[in-house]
Amino acid sequence: MRPFVERKVRNGKLIRLSIDAEHNRVQLTGDFFMYPEEGLALVEDALSEGLRDPGRARNLLEKTVRVNNLVLLGFRVQDLLEMLQEARR
Repeated sequence: MRPFVERKVRNGKLIRLSIDAEHNRVQLTGDFFMYPEEGLALVEDALSEGLRDPGRARNLLEKTVRVNNLVLLGFRVQDLLEMLQEARR
């Protein structure tokens, strides 16, 4: 597993997805925005839970965004899923 993936996504925002494989944790940093801001921890939790299973990651992330009415500015759920997939290689 790669320790991080960094990408400028389609809307020009920089996102860095870091993985602590020992503790199965994902951290997101970059110049993107998310409202409410507390949603960032929820998204990181969803990605962490689905770290080893792409289908589970997609379901958890989509549900987290929907249930918590998160607004992602400058990136999409798909961007995060692609980065997670790249990190798994």
